[in-house]
Amino acid sequence: MTGARDRFAMAKAGIGGGARGARDGIRKDMQAEKLGLKPRGGTAWSHGFLNQKDWHPLSYRNQEKLFKAEQEAENAKKRKEAAAKEFAVEQEFFKNTELLSAEDRTNLRNKQQLSFMYQKPPGYDAAMEREKAEAEEAREAERKELKRKEDAAAREAAGLPPLTEEEINERRGRRMKKDMYGRNIISEVEMPELKGAPKEKGVGVANVKVFGKHVRAVQCLRCGGFGHSNDEKTCPMFGHNPNDEFRVKLEDPLTLMRAREELTKMKKFEMKTPMTGRSPTRGGGDPNAANQQLLHDVDVQDALEGGTGTETGEGGILDSLPKAERKRLIREYKAKEKEEKRARVV
Repeated sequence: MTGARDRFAMAKAGIGGGARGARDGIRKDMQAEKLGLKPRGGTAWSHGFLNQKDWHPLSYRNQEKLFKAEQEAENAKKRKEAAAKEFAVEQEFFKNTELLSAEDRTNLRNKQQLSFMYQKPPGYDAAMEREKAEAEEAREAERKELKRKEDAAAREAAGLPPLTEEEINERRGRRMKKDMYGRNIISEVEMPELKGAPKEKGVGVANVKVFGKHVRAVQCLRCGGFGHSNDEKTCPMFGHNPNDEFRVKLEDPLTLMRAREELTKMKKFEMKTPMTGRSPTRGGGDPNAANQQLLHDVDVQDALEGGTGTETGEGGILDSLPKAERKRLIREYKAKEKEEKRARVV
C-alpha cells in the first residue's frame, strides 16, 4: 500500500489517476500537508479510524488493559524481589548464628523471635508518606486561603472593591484551548485582530497570520493578555510592577487611618461590658426586655409553699442551688404535700 507521502508526491507530479476515493484521500493529505497539521510521528492517516475499533491495539480500552497488565507485572516483580531479599537476609542470619556457642545461639534466637514487635508493620512507610502528602496539601490550601483573605483585607483597606466570583473564576480558568495534537490555538476571543480573518473551508484549525503582526500562541503572566510573554516590551505592563501601586496605597497614612477606623467599627472589637455594668445578652437580644431584667431576692419557703416569694426572708438559697437540686427539692415538697392531704382525708 502506497503511503501518504508517496501519494502526495505522485499527486504533485500529476502521476496516477486512481478512483474517486483515492483522489479524495490525496486531496485531504495535501490540505493537511499545506496547513502543517499532519503529525510527524509516523502515524498513518487511517489510525484516526482504526484506533476506534475494539480489536485494534491502539484503541483506548486495549491501551488501558495493557497498562494495567504492565503495572501488575511490575508490582508482582517488586514483591518477589522484596521476599527474596528478606529470605536471603534471614538465611545469612542463621548461617552466622551457627558459629556461636549453644547458649549464645539460644539467646540470639529468642531475641530474634521477639524482633517482630519492633519492626514496622506492612504499609507503614506508604501510609506515612500519604499522610505527609495530605498534610502538605492541607498546609498549601491553608496558605492559599490565608493569602486570599490577606489580599481581600488589603484591598478593603486600600479602598479597592473586592474581587467578584466571576473575576476569580476567570483568573483560575483562563487557559488557552488546544487542538487534537496538543498545540495552543489562537482564536478571536484571545486575539480580537483575528476577527473576520479569511479561513479555508473544511479546515477546523488554521495558523492564521495577521498582516504586519506576528501572532503567537502564548499568554502573558503579568497582564494576562495573549500573543506575548511577560518579559517582552510589547507587554503594556513591561517594567511596571502591579504590586508597587498597591503597596503605596497600603503604606499611605490615610489608608492606615481608614483601616483603623474600619476595625473600630467591627462588632468583634466592641466592649464586652457596656457602661451599664452588665454583659450583653447572648444572641443579640434586647437588654431592656422583660426576660432580661434582674429579679429581687425571694423567700425560698414562701416560694416552695406556692407564694409569690416576695416576702422578706432568707432569699437566694434556692437560686444558689443547681437546677437538678432545685427540681429534686420541688418534687420532694410536692410529694410531702400530697401525703399530708391524704392523711387529712383519712
